[in-house]
Amino acid sequence: HVNVLPASFTITAHIIQTEGSPSDYYGVSFYFKNGTQAETAYAFLITSGGKYVLLKYPGQSQPTNLGPYGTYQHVQGLGKENTLVVSVANGQITCSVNGDAAGHIQVPTDPQFQGGIVSLVVTGPNATYVASELKLEDH
Repeated sequence: HVNVLPASFTITAHIIQTEGSPSDYYGVSFYFKNGTQAETAYAFLITSGGKYVLLKYPGQSQPTNLGPYGTYQHVQGLGKENTLVVSVANGQITCSVNGDAAGHIQVPTDPQFQGGIVSLVVTGPNATYVASELKLEDH
């Protein structure tokens, strides 16, 4: 039995990309549901090359970019730990990397995205990641 996400929470993930391309995305997804028709979720992702994005996967269609794709100087490079934090409270999503708000991404949550679970997301061929912690705190 897996517990679903509460209405307000904070996710903290400590992740290192040890091998692979610096353009491979990794991070966390939340409100993840795998239904009979399609998967729905939000995903906050970064690259070791310094890019970040907040995506919304609404089901069968392509994901929607909720925050500007950008380069962020606070992302640590290949072989170094990055701490990703996602907070959901009062219908807002706020994301940060290494203690600093990533591009000040703050967007309203979609009412259809409720419950679900948290998961790690990793991409890329021949890429290796080490996650030392994935923590969920209820508000």
